[in-house]
This record gives sequence, structure tokens and C-alpha cells, in this order.
Amino acid sequence: MKRIMRVKTVFMILCFGILLTACGEKTQKGGSTDKSESNDAVSTLTVNKDGSISSTIIENYEYDADELKTMIESSIDEYNKANTEDGIKLKSFKASDGNINAQIEFGSYNAYSKFYDCNFFAGTIQDANKAGFDLNITLQAVSQNVEKTSISKPDLLGMGDSHVIIVDTSQFEKEESPIRIKCYDDILYVGDGVAAVSEKVADVEVTGNYGFIVLK
Repeated sequence: MKRIMRVKTVFMILCFGILLTACGEKTQKGGSTDKSESNDAVSTLTVNKDGSISSTIIENYEYDADELKTMIESSIDEYNKANTEDGIKLKSFKASDGNINAQIEFGSYNAYSKFYDCNFFAGTIQDANKAGFDLNITLQAVSQNVEKTSISKPDLLGMGDSHVIIVDTSQFEKEESPIRIKCYDDILYVGDGVAAVSEKVADVEVTGNYGFIVLK
């Protein structure tokens, strides 16, 4: 659990396990579109259609599980008291044989970003442009249901109502495992360092740059 970033508590260190695969597991780096690909064995960040973010954290943990759960609940309560919109909820917490399986729900990507003090975006391309993200990029198609094999900024701006997920990987240590992201709709295009695992799942390599995923 090396993704310490600006977060200093043991709870935050564990929760950044959402950006790691489970111990002993490896994410698939190819462009597979196998629908049978299982994502249950690794920590996954899920972007839901309603704008909420769900995280499933699967990690080894050597300390007291009850104490950890209390820390999680306390941190969430503290956040929710200071932020009345887009709350956070600990949906489930299981501990068995030194393994932790926790599910945390965030009301929006803003809640996720604020809680972890990280740079993460999930919304329309138009909103990403308004927010100041640099869209002067080239993306490659990973779906057969597109006309162009690659697109650039003018194409992106023409898809303004389509959704994009943006991850700033400069916040993480480069030797870390890819960030697994599960999307609510099919993935059409991805940027450098992003590989499609299945139609709705992608792994973002920690390259120190921004990872882009454009949805249908």
C-alpha cells in the first residue's frame, strides 16, 4: 500500500488501495474485449451513470479490522459534516483472514476528489473543457463501433455531451499497478497509457500524465 500521496492516516493509505490491484493479482494490460473478464478479484473504481462513484477496496491488512472500520466511519462522518452535498457512505466492510473488502460510495466525482485530495474528473467533455483540462490530445479507438481510429481535440469538442473520465496519475508513484476503472457505458477511445480490459473496464497506467477514457 504505497499510494500515500498527501494522505497521512492509515485509513487513507488503505483506501488508496482502490487504485491498486489486490495483492498477488495483476491487471490485464492488453486490449481484450472479453465480456467474461472478471473484475471481482481486484480493487475497482466504478463510475456510475448518475455521477456517483463506487469503490471496492480489496487489500491485505495486518492491523485490527474493527479499529480500521471505526477509522473509516469516523473519517466519513467528519467529511459529511463539513460537506452537506454529495455525501460519502460506507456501504459494506468485511474482514477475513487478513483481507479487507470495503465498499465506499461517493455522491459525485467531486466528493471523491475532495475526500482524497486528488485530481479526478468524471463528466461531459464540455464540462471538462470548461474546467480547464487540456484536451489538446490524441486518443485511440478501442471500440469497433466508431468511425475514426483516432481523434484529437476538435473531434472531442464535437462530442461535447459524451462523458470522459480523467485521472491525473502524477499524484502516484510510477512503480504502482495500473488504476482499474469500471464505466457505466462502453469505452470508445482512450489516451496514452490506458488499456481496455473489456468493453466497460480499463486500466490506467501510472505514467505521470493524465489518463483519458471517453465513453459512448
